[in-house]
Amino acid sequence: MKEILEILKYVIPSFIVFLTSYFILRAFVKKEVQKDKFKISQENYKLITPMRLQAYERFTLFLERISPESLVLRLHGNDMNVQDLQTEILINIRKEFEHNIVQQIYVSPKTWLVIKRAKEQIIEIVNMSASELDSNANAFALSKKILNKVLIMKEIPTNMAINFIKREMNDIF
Repeated sequence: MKEILEILKYVIPSFIVFLTSYFILRAFVKKEVQKDKFKISQENYKLITPMRLQAYERFTLFLERISPESLVLRLHGNDMNVQDLQTEILINIRKEFEHNIVQQIYVSPKTWLVIKRAKEQIIEIVNMSASELDSNANAFALSKKILNKVLIMKEIPTNMAINFIKREMNDIF
């Protein structure tokens, strides 16, 4: 029994020192891991921020380019009929969209949804306007119909999306 007490006299303080060292080292390692994670996130932030800004810029440009006024002014030709202009507008919207589609990984899902919805609403405006006219009529009639529909709207879908992008950028940056 005396031998056991003698052994415990050395083992218990050693065990206490061991536990103290263990918890101190564990806290130190945990803190170092947090520092490393913070450094990595800061470096990622520095790399990704310019890419995110560029994505917002490109989507703003995309929305400006597919706004009804811009499409009509840019694509309208004197020798075109309604069907030609409608086709040209839809092809143009699709190409612009496909050109910028990869940028969606840099914006929030909500922003991406707003951008897609604006694109779909513009396509709907173009298709509705074209369906109300004879397909062989002069393209000027379609241009006029599209612009009249836009004038009646409280807010143009592309402008709503651009304003949403601006608000989100202000919140982020």
